[in-house]
Amino acid sequence: MIGFPMYKMRTLEVPMRYCTTNIAFPRKGFRSFGEEMKQFSDVVLKVEDWKFYVSKLTLSSHSPYFANLFLGQLEESEKSEIELKDVNPQDFQYFLEVLYAEDAIDDDNVRGILQIAESYQTPLAIKKCENYLIENSKMELKKKLELAGKYKLEEKISNISAVDSCLISLFRTDIIELKRGSL
Repeated sequence: MIGFPMYKMRTLEVPMRYCTTNIAFPRKGFRSFGEEMKQFSDVVLKVEDWKFYVSKLTLSSHSPYFANLFLGQLEESEKSEIELKDVNPQDFQYFLEVLYAEDAIDDDNVRGILQIAESYQTPLAIKKCENYLIENSKMELKKKLELAGKYKLEEKISNISAVDSCLISLFRTDIIELKRGSL
């Protein structure tokens, strides 16, 4: 029998204030819009190097922008692949997941989804983000109010039951300044 030197086991106690539960692991998409979805799609949206195989009907039913793009008199309506510019592909993935009824919104991507939803006039995605911020978000109140001001959500956000109306009035000035772009 081989012997090993005996080591005394020690434990390390770390106070909870130094621990975190927010460990950053990249989240895999809930839904794939890759080439394996080709048979179910009728258009490809190219965002940077990513290709999203999607349904014109689904996107058009949620967005007047996409309805005009796919069904209007634009030359793009006849193309099978359309490039979207000035869009973050990861945020676009999350945006599509929201439109395709996935529960994809979290504190890390809500801002990007709201930005795309506003750009593409998608009220359903905006409403889902708004509901997430009210019901599930762990974001600081000030950050929520900044998003509310920027994306015109302040009516709904001000109804957060945990927030006293006095707090809302204190931040109202910041929201107005955010709208003006002065903060």
